[in-house]
Amino acid sequence: MTKLSFLGENIVGSQIIKLNNLIKSTPQKQIYNYTIGDFDPKINPIPEKLRNAIIHEYMDGNTNYPQSQGELDLRKSISTRMNGLYQPEEILVGAGVRPLIYTMFQTILDLGDKVLFPVPSWNNDHYTFLSYCNTLAIETLPENNFNLSAHDILVNMDKDVKLICLCSPQNPTGTAMNREELSEICKLILSINENRLTDSKPVYLFLDQIYVELLNDQYHLLIDYPEMKDYLICLDGVSKSLCATGVRVGWMMASNKVIDRATQIFSHIGAWSPKPEQLAVGKFLNMDYAYELFVQTKREQYANIINGFIEVLEKYKNYGFDYVKPDGGIYLSIKLPYRKSTIDLNFFISFLVSECGLGIVPFDYFGTKDSEWFRLSIGGVDPNKLQDNLIHFEEAILKIKKFNEVVRLAD
Repeated sequence: MTKLSFLGENIVGSQIIKLNNLIKSTPQKQIYNYTIGDFDPKINPIPEKLRNAIIHEYMDGNTNYPQSQGELDLRKSISTRMNGLYQPEEILVGAGVRPLIYTMFQTILDLGDKVLFPVPSWNNDHYTFLSYCNTLAIETLPENNFNLSAHDILVNMDKDVKLICLCSPQNPTGTAMNREELSEICKLILSINENRLTDSKPVYLFLDQIYVELLNDQYHLLIDYPEMKDYLICLDGVSKSLCATGVRVGWMMASNKVIDRATQIFSHIGAWSPKPEQLAVGKFLNMDYAYELFVQTKREQYANIINGFIEVLEKYKNYGFDYVKPDGGIYLSIKLPYRKSTIDLNFFISFLVSECGLGIVPFDYFGTKDSEWFRLSIGGVDPNKLQDNLIHFEEAILKIKKFNEVVRLAD
């Protein structure tokens, strides 16, 4: 039998996709699926002006290769929206952030380097594996809003750590790091790099801010720490803020040196965002009123939906159900108690799907171990049918409560 590469033999596929396949194959009358960090275009379409701009660019015949670093007009628009914190030459555009994250890992890391990140978090372990590097995963706690502190980093830091990965607002928790928390991390990284040998690789900070536009209170590290630019790589895009997951326009922002080298690597990967979409997004980002109105409407819509789920959970906190209120985005962290000592997680997930008609993602899929916490995604919730969702959600909680009582009696 032909043996594949080490990566081919050992890569772990998406457990969320596997869970969705279970949902689709379950003979259930109706399953409320809160698993995917995506949007139902019938409920949350992209902005009309963006859609029309994309169509116009196709009709105009802009279907050849884009510039390898990204269309200049788009990079100028991104720079303007960032208030000049990054210049157009410090921006690399890709087909969403995923290929850019992979490119960033390849640009920064060498074989055996160590990557430090919190858990739960999205895909840091897989990108580290794909880069033949070592993981240093730090478990975070609900009482700290699942955020990583400078102290957490300091006590786990060693000379092999070359990259720290953060996401704010966080996937899967929805919680964001405040200005003070990020400030302490910046000061720590600057201190570490000041004390590293001049011929040693510094510690870089990767900040995934794909959900940041969905925060009312926004902040960027370079406002207070411009000296961080040499060590900071930020990724952003339109997939979450504009409900445009399928439009595939994302961008990396970093120092000239990092972007230059990343662009060369990216030229061989070729995961460019389509030229019409790039040009259209560049124009839409300049439509300040239309952009801000759309995003603010979504912030309010998502907050209203999430608050509805929170109101239900509040009724059952005495029975072990709980939540951590998010700061923005489309995710809510919820605690669903079950007897971990006697009930297998896969069995409990199957029970949620088949008996409760509920599809949600356990934090175990994001790197935690034996957790009772789950991610609930609201991108597919119709605001006009919110009450139906909440009624079903409460019915599911009552079934879980009864399930726990039966298991307790059987123990």
